[in-house]
Amino acid sequence: MKTIVCCPGAYVYESVGRRDEAFERLELAYEERDGRLASIRRNPEMNELRKDPRWTSIEGRMGLPPAKPK
Repeated sequence: MKTIVCCPGAYVYESVGRRDEAFERLELAYEERDGRLASIRRNPEMNELRKDPRWTSIEGRMGLPPAKPK
């Protein structure tokens, strides 16, 4: 099974330490209703972004319930 990376631009920016740009990409994906955003919680590539309050804001606007702590 092939993994679809949610918002590859966001992942690329995060991987080089450009978190603000990563969130700009996520916001754009949300505004454009990018279908890949539906997998936002399943992508381990986004683990570091989950620590930022902007992540919770995006999930909330998507209608996702708060994530359970691991």
